[in-house]
Amino acid sequence: MASLVFSLVNFASIAMIVRVDSGESFQSMFLAMLTTSGLAQMGYGVIGLLFVILWVPAQVGPFSAVLILLPLFVAQWAFVQYAEEERAHERTLAALVAAGETRDPYAVGHSERVARLSVLLGEGLGLGPAQTEALQYAAILHDIGWLGAQAWAGSDTKAPDKSLSELIARHPAVGVALLSDIAFLQDSLDSIKHHHERWDGRGYPDQLVGTDIPLASRIIAVADSFDSLTRGRPGRQALPSNRALQVVESRAGTHLDPTVVAVLARVLERHTWAVAEPPPEGAGAPLWDHDDPVMSDMLAGIDRPATAGQGS
Repeated sequence: MASLVFSLVNFASIAMIVRVDSGESFQSMFLAMLTTSGLAQMGYGVIGLLFVILWVPAQVGPFSAVLILLPLFVAQWAFVQYAEEERAHERTLAALVAAGETRDPYAVGHSERVARLSVLLGEGLGLGPAQTEALQYAAILHDIGWLGAQAWAGSDTKAPDKSLSELIARHPAVGVALLSDIAFLQDSLDSIKHHHERWDGRGYPDQLVGTDIPLASRIIAVADSFDSLTRGRPGRQALPSNRALQVVESRAGTHLDPTVVAVLARVLERHTWAVAEPPPEGAGAPLWDHDDPVMSDMLAGIDRPATAGQGS
């Protein structure tokens, strides 16, 4: 019991410090530490209790140290293996994000911001630790499909035509194909595939409607649109967070899930959101920001064949 209390107080203290220092959610930090380190810390407490019982009540004496070494080494080995697996996941995510951001200097930091906001929205909607982790992975990698689909950079100012629409609409499925063999991302693939569906059914790739769209995809769609509005692009200044929220709220029930939009408003009451600084002039970028709500409306007005029911 003492080990459990110590672990909970320790995790809560660390989460509170991180909350004050960086603004990260107390709940997400606490749950992350509880799910990654909680079992190990409590396990060490149980081993310590067993050691005391063997030494005195069981009268094993110094030999009890030998009996304790094996489970202690096993526990340490398991913890090290888990930590290394987590670091490998982080390295994989970082490499994939870096590869995607090299294609568009204006997208640098976008995936990280969308992931951070998505996690906050997920917490506001009551997602559990496993769902939140899958959501975070999907949000970080939601635009990875541009590695295989981005061929439309340029300075053409005309509205997107059907061929361009089809090219843009392919990138979620391309992303799923690129990630399909990575085991720890399997629970995130559907969320990536459908993050550009619209509440009114005019999104892509499958024209899903309302709650038929995976919840994580609806969360990412709101975070994606909000971040797009708060970062500058060629010919379009970034909006302050209060104005961006108004734009997002105006799209609730058509483009975006009204429930998730309402949670966004509550999240922004507790967390500040800085406007993303644009890269230097001349850095080069695709003209169109496909995450811009205006672009979503343009694409929604172009007929595309439905692909509902097709696999990832």
